[in-house]
Amino acid sequence: MNRRFASAALSFCVVGMLLNATNIARVATRTTPSYLKPVQQPVIDFAIRVEKFLGFGVVRSSSTRLRDALDSSTTREAISLDGVKSYLLAGDSVMESVAAALSKTVTKEGGVATTYVDVGSTAGNPLWAWEETLAARVRETQADVVVLLLDVDATTPQEYSTEAVALARAALNAGASSVVWVEKPVTTLRSYEIHRPAIRRALIDAARQEPRLVILDGSAALIGPFGAFGSYVVGADGTRIRVREPDGVHLTANGARLFGDIIWSALHQS
Repeated sequence: MNRRFASAALSFCVVGMLLNATNIARVATRTTPSYLKPVQQPVIDFAIRVEKFLGFGVVRSSSTRLRDALDSSTTREAISLDGVKSYLLAGDSVMESVAAALSKTVTKEGGVATTYVDVGSTAGNPLWAWEETLAARVRETQADVVVLLLDVDATTPQEYSTEAVALARAALNAGASSVVWVEKPVTTLRSYEIHRPAIRRALIDAARQEPRLVILDGSAALIGPFGAFGSYVVGADGTRIRVREPDGVHLTANGARLFGDIIWSALHQS
């Protein structure tokens, strides 16, 4: 029994370190006992390499993300898709694969989807004039629902929220009945992920200001077998499915399909 317990405990510690190697490295100098310091750095370096090789990248608790994912209860009741036929799927380059997946679903359901992608663009930046462009696209396509996936160029959560409201209302004033803002899929970039909680709060605040704006997150589709957001997930048949491109930001066709399925299901919940 003691041997089994020791084996299980060791396995748990090894897996835990591999899943969170980068964070452990930050505190290792202060917490490692003196007699282990000679092997401290080689072990940590190896764990970080394994973490990156397996595509774990940004490690978060799956239970926390599942709790937060699709938590749009404050706004979901404001949207009705009864009779909706026309969708405008707009955003930056991350939207490209997601829009391709959603378009197939829209077509299958008898609707019409138009895609507008502006690579590298952000809302709130005068170089791209998203408000004017989006309004023009809505009028051209006569879209009932606009689905957005892009970032906002802002220095504070308040600016982010204000610009999100302005962009949503530009689409609504042009004739759309609802705007769905999809949070960017979880990336493996720590420099981006550190700002995700603030971005989410800003978008939720925007939805409070504009009842016809719905905020959705499909990142639960990207949780890997160890509860981490990496490059692979495990399918129902046990096969590994690559969901991210090597840059850690864009989704593969399979990743976009899984991500889009969650978004579509959330929109059509009764």
